[in-house]
Amino acid sequence: MLLEASLHDRFGSMKPEVKERIEGTLKKMNEEEARYNQEKKDIEQEAKNLEKKRDYYRSKDPFFEFAEVLLQIAIVMSSIAILAAAPRVFYFALVVAVLGAFLTLNGFFMIFPIHLFH
Repeated sequence: MLLEASLHDRFGSMKPEVKERIEGTLKKMNEEEARYNQEKKDIEQEAKNLEKKRDYYRSKDPFFEFAEVLLQIAIVMSSIAILAAAPRVFYFALVVAVLGAFLTLNGFFMIFPIHLFH
């Protein structure tokens, strides 16, 4: 703004070729500004779409976390069941492992959206 005001004050005393060059530069800068504003709108739209995608994948994350915990518990419980020769503990470990596998599949395919995890 200050530059434009300064140029406007001196515009009458400038040589014609300098005036043309300055006018061309100002025109080019105005075109660049318009292009940047259009690109800004496009980038904002793309960012909103990416935010929606991020939120969707973020909603899947708890399923994988709980599935990981359940599968680790199942591994530990089945190891204990083998060492202690306790079939009931082994069956419990199988149930926990199936539940962990179900949560993993649910994390991938969102078969049942469980709102408890959010």
